[in-house]
Amino acid sequence: MPIETAQLLYIVKVAEHLSTSYGDKAFKVARLAQLTGKRWPVVGRKLHDDYPYIEAEVCNAFADWLKIFLL
Repeated sequence: MPIETAQLLYIVKVAEHLSTSYGDKAFKVARLAQLTGKRWPVVGRKLHDDYPYIEAEVCNAFADWLKIFLL
């Protein structure tokens, strides 16, 4: 099944957001993304339909917070 325009746009928006927000650590954050259990998107649960934020960003922020406050 070909990728629809809306799906491709979502991929691009998330990729741009991660690279802009995390720079060279964007790949690390993207690797934290889990399977959604849906047909689309397969990986990276959205936090909100209107924004390119994914659940993996919350996991990354929490992990960074733990490193700061528990060490």
